[in-house]
Amino acid sequence: MQVIKFAFLKKEHEKNLKIKQQQLSRKQKGSNNRNKTRKKVARVHRKITRNVE
Repeated sequence: MQVIKFAFLKKEHEKNLKIKQQQLSRKQKGSNNRNKTRKKVARVHRKITRNVE
């Protein structure tokens, strides 16, 4: 069974993920700014998965 350590953080991270994914979708494919934003999205995904024990 998966237990969420901090439920309030999950909601905050999901809100942040939504914003970052919207920013990513507006970037031009192959640009450096898109790659930087892609890494930011991955970082938020990682934070969400590490919050689950």
